Amino acid sequence: MQKTSLPTFGHYRSAGFSIADKGYIGTGSANNTWSNDFWQYDTVFDSWTQKADFGGIKRQSAIGFAVGNYGYIALGDSGNTPAIYFNDIWEYDPANNTWTQKTNFPGTARTRAVAFSIGNKGYVATGYTNGPTYFRDLWEYDPTLNSWTQKANMPTGTNREGAAAFAVNGMGYVGTGRDGSGFKQDFYEYNPIANVWTQKANILGGVRNGAVGFNVGCKGYVATGFNGGLNPTNVLYEYDPSTNTWTQRANYGCCNDSQGLGITIGNVGYLIGGQSAGNQNWAYYPILTYTPAVSFSVNDTFICETQCINFTSTTANNPNSWAWSFPGGTPSSSSAQNPSNICYSSSGLYSVTLIASNCAGSDTLILNNYINVQVCTSIDELDESQSIVYPNPSEGIFNLEMSGFGNLKMESVDVYNLMGECVYHLQISQSPNLQINLSSQAKGIYFIKVIADDKVYSQKVVISPKG
Repeated sequence: MQKTSLPTFGHYRSAGFSIADKGYIGTGSANNTWSNDFWQYDTVFDSWTQKADFGGIKRQSAIGFAVGNYGYIALGDSGNTPAIYFNDIWEYDPANNTWTQKTNFPGTARTRAVAFSIGNKGYVATGYTNGPTYFRDLWEYDPTLNSWTQKANMPTGTNREGAAAFAVNGMGYVGTGRDGSGFKQDFYEYNPIANVWTQKANILGGVRNGAVGFNVGCKGYVATGFNGGLNPTNVLYEYDPSTNTWTQRANYGCCNDSQGLGITIGNVGYLIGGQSAGNQNWAYYPILTYTPAVSFSVNDTFICETQCINFTSTTANNPNSWAWSFPGGTPSSSSAQNPSNICYSSSGLYSVTLIASNCAGSDTLILNNYINVQVCTSIDELDESQSIVYPNPSEGIFNLEMSGFGNLKMESVDVYNLMGECVYHLQISQSPNLQINLSSQAKGIYFIKVIADDKVYSQKVVISPKG
């Protein structure tokens, strides 16, 4: 959806960030001249306000990130020939509308790097300087200490500039861009706790350079950019870290573009400026992913020893992983969405736990004493003088002689096949004789289960071939 355009000449190769419900953009090219102007976008009023000019020298292709209530713009180049490459970093305080220079970036001065923030730290990676030299190093900035720490380099051979980056669920992601041999489509995940890079699935659609990256919720997004030459594109891809998959989403609404700015404000992504878009401002509203709301069912909670049962997850909000726990059961755990043939060999009350997850988080449901396993008595044992299930075998019609239960209070009658599926159910409040019609079932072995006075009575029956 198009929003109010930036009220100045077109901006591309700009830097920016978001703080609370405001977005910020500055530097870059404006009407073919390099700029240090700086603007605030208010999402509530869909309006722009010019703020104090960026504190450093005018530049293009700088990087921006935010930590807490402060924003940062750093690096870049002067845009002229020969270019001057910068290593300074400046902090913006929106409350006071002021810029303060911080400790210089200790790596090689560079342009077209990427940045992202995780927790209370900012991270700067890759980039380019004259030579040509392409970088794969990673640096962490601590605003509290105003200090830099070098972290693990990206894997060997991943030097690049013009990449796209975003952070999701405490992980950083960097990919695409180019080096001296051409454009790239590979993508990498950075774990700041382990200080380790891991290669992930390549972005769809082939190589690209000069794309924008941003995150909304638990997904990352890469949009626009050059797709293998000097041909810009309007394609947008969504990355789901929980499944390591890319999905194409709605194309950028403006045009085929490159070298714009992507930021996130709330649950909305914004693409601002760009080589073709000029001063346009577009909002992207993704399909949001919510934390699962766990629920599940089972085909029976009142079973006999050695009987097996089947569970079904009815969890809402599209989980993509399931962790079941069946203490006392065999198997005792499962990662299947709908685990089947969970067997219990000993009588007792057993709990069941399900943890369902997606990229937005996880939810847990524990049902204590959920499965009641009984030592079952054969129906025939109720009255030794007669078999009260007859005829057996039959072609599908079975008579259940209720008088054999004496004064027991009848509750229900169920019939199960060998898969543990209930094929017949009847709630009863008194004890008349009962005819069970299983003629629609396939031939084979079935189990009649009667619950009376909170005890289980069972009998194997056989449906014989008809005729």
